[in-house]
Amino acid sequence: MRIRFSKYEYLLLLTPVGLWILYRLAGLDGTTGQDSYAYTEFTVSLQNWLRTGIKPDAFFWPPGYPLLVALLSLGFLPVSIILQFISSISLGVSLVYLKYLLTELNPDVRNDKSVFIYLVLWGMFAPYVFRNSLTNTSDMMGFCMISGTLYHYFKYLEKSSFGDLLTATSFISYGIFTRYVNLIVFLPFAIHLIWYWMKDRPAPIQILILLIPASLLALNLYLSDVPAGLISHPYLTHWHFSHYFNSRFSSPEGQLMYFFPNIVFVLYPIFHPGFLMPGFLFLALTLWKKQWQKRLSLLSISYVLFCLFIAGNYAQSPRHLLAIYPMVLIVCFNGFNSVYKWLSPKTKSKWLWFGILILQFLLCARALYPTIKRNRLEKIMATEINSFISDQHHLLYSFDIDIALQYRQPDLHIQSLYDSVIVAFIPQTLVLINEQAWSRQWQDKNPMINVVNLKKNHQLTKLKEYDDGWNLYRIEK
Repeated sequence: MRIRFSKYEYLLLLTPVGLWILYRLAGLDGTTGQDSYAYTEFTVSLQNWLRTGIKPDAFFWPPGYPLLVALLSLGFLPVSIILQFISSISLGVSLVYLKYLLTELNPDVRNDKSVFIYLVLWGMFAPYVFRNSLTNTSDMMGFCMISGTLYHYFKYLEKSSFGDLLTATSFISYGIFTRYVNLIVFLPFAIHLIWYWMKDRPAPIQILILLIPASLLALNLYLSDVPAGLISHPYLTHWHFSHYFNSRFSSPEGQLMYFFPNIVFVLYPIFHPGFLMPGFLFLALTLWKKQWQKRLSLLSISYVLFCLFIAGNYAQSPRHLLAIYPMVLIVCFNGFNSVYKWLSPKTKSKWLWFGILILQFLLCARALYPTIKRNRLEKIMATEINSFISDQHHLLYSFDIDIALQYRQPDLHIQSLYDSVIVAFIPQTLVLINEQAWSRQWQDKNPMINVVNLKKNHQLTKLKEYDDGWNLYRIEK
């Protein structure tokens, strides 16, 4: 199975990069939200480590994504550009892997446009996938590691090639090094690969393959706050079976309310407009036409294991579900292909696919709009707040947006309203709050306790009103 690129593979690989360039030129730098700033800052620390040998402070998240970026960007382009590029190219590489995997699993559709159309509509332009391909977070790189693992896993089962086993092991190891939660996704495949490999009685020299996960584990222990940081993660310490059927949670992130309970949320990839909206239909057609393949069963086991873990968490973040989306695309393809074959003789079928493409464009724009808006707001605030800083006090009290402002204005001293209850605020300093957004989620937590104390005990002068309820005040006395 030698990979030969056709025009379809080039389009799948390069279109996400082209779209990244367009959005980059339009001003979206991919750095928005707390995670993206953490990754950006740690990448800079890793660059310094590679240049000087000075070990960076322990990182809370797995370091695979920022480490790759630090290696690629060392001495060349700014970190934020390479971080965003890696997210975009990860989507392209994933789509190519999925294209070849789907054609290998379904020989009757080889050289058929159906795979390409399917991956463009619900791979490239699945709104939550598209949005994360333009942000500086590790999600799309983890997505790529999973897609590559699946391709080389199935290839190894077919050919028993040690090269594919080596590549699959590398993808699994670096995938966990990129996102810890991928361990749950990879677990069934890793166990099956080990069993299959041992059954073939590997040569002693092949045992050296274990150096890959061992070396990455050692590097992870050196660079990250593991195992203490991982074990104390709120998603683990607050995990509970009762969350499966809840949609409201009292959590370390405040009062969280969602439309669906968690047991429904984990099914988003097969019905939500942000993923594969007709997924239930395609899955039902696959089962009805008896097109289910035994080798796809392990994909379903991986999906179920992952859902059992995610449904016990208190936070519903669609980006967490990206880890299982490659499995959904693979399992649901036969159902889509049945629809495609039924429609293809009809002369107007191409207009249907074009109409769905337009719909996906609109859904992507809707999903990306809050990210673009937040990114612009952070830039505007970072630019303007310095003009309100007095010569005596370079202090700003804030929360949520404080990490963004600190990154974009390093000289600004910011005290978080989240870390502790502030007994006395310093007069003639600034405070940036969003009482409208915080009043429900953080009503009994430090951010709103501090806001209530501030308004009760101090006189405030409003200096600037921003979008989405943000207000900048000066504390007069």
